[in-house]
Amino acid sequence: MPNKTITAEVKETNALNNVLDRETEIESYQVNIDNYVTILAGLPSVWTPELEQYKGLDSQGVASNVPLEHVDLVSDLLFYDRVSFLLRTEVIEQRKAKHIYNAIVSQMNPTGLSDKLKTARVVKTNKDNEV
Repeated sequence: MPNKTITAEVKETNALNNVLDRETEIESYQVNIDNYVTILAGLPSVWTPELEQYKGLDSQGVASNVPLEHVDLVSDLLFYDRVSFLLRTEVIEQRKAKHIYNAIVSQMNPTGLSDKLKTARVVKTNKDNEV
């Protein structure tokens, strides 16, 4: 049941702030996605049959079990696998944030929404700069 004591103006302000928060969240996920793609581009990704036995080891496992001449490659391959996983999780979370963003926006009055968001961004930026 909606809270009747909250004014339409307060609801709109809350919705605008939620939209701004989602925009920041989506942008943050994108920064991580871009970083992960850049990291992956510089790492080896193919496990040779000789090295597959070391898949999934943690750092201690690598230090204890991998011959020294393969430690660098195995650690890079493990890092590639880990970053690939993180990339996928960021894409998933960003997608959820976009759905939430779209749901919030779809419930708002579209009249003047762009201008209201611009104003809300300025207010938020000013508040952030006060800290």
